[in-house]
Amino acid sequence: MQYQLFSSNSRNLSISLEEGKLTLQGDDFGEECIKMNGTSEYEFYYVLDVENTARFIALLEEKYGTDAELETILKTEFGTDDGSVNFVKFCEENGIEKSFFSF
Repeated sequence: MQYQLFSSNSRNLSISLEEGKLTLQGDDFGEECIKMNGTSEYEFYYVLDVENTARFIALLEEKYGTDAELETILKTEFGTDDGSVNFVKFCEENGIEKSFFSF
């Protein structure tokens, strides 16, 4: 399952859930990306293992209730240009371990 969270002329953010693992994927592109990274495109990923994914979702459901659609919750929390910053902050504030990689 994949949820598109945010899209603009310079960034796309999405979250996918596969085999019990959550991945936030970000794609930065365009002139601003060239200024910051020296390349026209930058992809990055934050990955939660099964245990941390379950905890992440449980915390969001605790905040929004179990009747709320997961897609709506994710877009509310992380569906902005700085959604990846909010994602990292949420994980750090709640002791959720994540892996990061980029290219």
